[in-house]
Amino acid sequence: MPIRLTAIAAGLAACSIATAVSAQNAADTAQRDVNQQNRIEQGLKSGQLTTKEAGKLEREEAHIDKMESNALKPFALQYKLLGPIAGKLAQGNLDGKVRGTSEDPDNHSETLKFERWNAVIQYGMPSFGNWMQPKGNLPADGGVVILELGPDEFLIAGHHVRVDFAPTFALGKKRLWLKVEEGSYDAAGNWKMTRVWNGDQTDYGLNLKSDEEQLLKVRITTF
Repeated sequence: MPIRLTAIAAGLAACSIATAVSAQNAADTAQRDVNQQNRIEQGLKSGQLTTKEAGKLEREEAHIDKMESNALKPFALQYKLLGPIAGKLAQGNLDGKVRGTSEDPDNHSETLKFERWNAVIQYGMPSFGNWMQPKGNLPADGGVVILELGPDEFLIAGHHVRVDFAPTFALGKKRLWLKVEEGSYDAAGNWKMTRVWNGDQTDYGLNLKSDEEQLLKVRITTF
């Protein structure tokens, strides 16, 4: 269920708006559930619905609520992680430097295009190896937001996803990681590195497999 960049950037540009929107979405979902429950009760009273049919409708409604919650989860986490640089993200979006996507249950890979690089997004990949096809996550809750900081430098916020890059400016060459830092931004918007990822963690791409959102700053070149 992809959630496109316009919605992401709007939320990141104004976290208070994002909070309000999330609250409104929750209120809309609650009201929809109430309306559906009222229709089911009326159907049971009038005899238009059997108990079995009512139970099926209730299960379908619960399934829809779960799908929506899973689709929005990655971006709720990213709002919190990227909030201190909301202004930079908003400007990056205006400059065409931001891409983002959420996992589609029916499509386990995607390509996000930047000026010099394609970001290859895959869901359900193991920590090591690139010889298998992505299988997707259960539930399909992966997602990523990428900000291009410079020609060969990117900020990546992701959850249950593998991210790699392929150069479009040097056909036949491969990606080489110069540095991969994990960290966060403080309230003033200053980058605070917590650790550097080593080769074992980057050989097959960047595996953001934690249940918590991770933020990486990467510099890349070709070989």
